[in-house]
Amino acid sequence: AVNDLPVHFLRRNEIDREVMTFEDTCGGCERLFSSPIPIFYTQWTARFLSIGMIAIPFVLYEPFERTWNHVGMIPAAGLLAFFLFGIEELAVQMEEPFSILPMQRFCDEIGANCDEIVKFGLEWEEEEE
Repeated sequence: AVNDLPVHFLRRNEIDREVMTFEDTCGGCERLFSSPIPIFYTQWTARFLSIGMIAIPFVLYEPFERTWNHVGMIPAAGLLAFFLFGIEELAVQMEEPFSILPMQRFCDEIGANCDEIVKFGLEWEEEEE
């Protein structure tokens, strides 16, 4: 299809190289998409993190024994849980990146860039003649 473009042969070679790079990148994305992280890992990390968060008050009891009624332990445990569960949620989102990325917008942008390259090639050919 690239050979049928009405552009200079040097530009055609450059387009062909870029299309091959794009195909390689798409192949890498295809491999990522077809081999997701098993659900067992996600469940295991969530359970492990939950058990760890249950143990946090016991771990923080002694460091906070000088505060009145261990009051400082409650916000410390809450803050720790907030950050650790936030990291866990980010990990879940990163396991399947294609569900959160705006893929249609990326494809539209690539199509617009291809149209621009062909248009530029046609203008360049007209200037040479």
